[in-house]
Amino acid sequence: INAEYGGPPDLMTLSLLLLLFPLGALAAIPVPSAEQLAYQNHELSMFMHFSMCTYAGCEQDTACRTNPATLFDPEALNTDQWVATAKALGAKQICLTAHHSGGFALWQTNLTNYSVAASGWRGGLGDVVKDFTDSCRSAGISPCLYLSLIHISEPTRLLSISYAVFCLKKKKKKSSINQKFSR
Repeated sequence: INAEYGGPPDLMTLSLLLLLFPLGALAAIPVPSAEQLAYQNHELSMFMHFSMCTYAGCEQDTACRTNPATLFDPEALNTDQWVATAKALGAKQICLTAHHSGGFALWQTNLTNYSVAASGWRGGLGDVVKDFTDSCRSAGISPCLYLSLIHISEPTRLLSISYAVFCLKKKKKKSSINQKFSR
């Protein structure tokens, strides 16, 4: 486009554009998939980081693995309030950190002993992810779950082989989180 004059493209610009982008290439412009369009239609999403750090006062789960699961006790948990806040914000989706790098899982699972099941909260039967997804669905908000593949407790702070096996087992078994919370 002829930016110097703010007018329509000149012949040189059009020739250059056609040389760089032949008409046939225009037909090959990528189009978003149905999943990508659905994500874009959310327009605004809210991210919730709720984890052991909420109770341990640590940052980025750096010290969380050293904290006992029993420290996690959200007795006043109100996921309906989270969702109401997101709706007031105009969010159509909320993403909850269900498992961050500290390793603590916010849902009932037998794949780790560092989860809400070992916390004692609600007699060891509490499930933040279930409460969260139930609240989202009842309010017409799309729930999203963030699951970290990095463990701070690993010496390299990278994905360990044992954790990779853990993730593959979860995937192979269609993990409890997928069975319980996917639509």
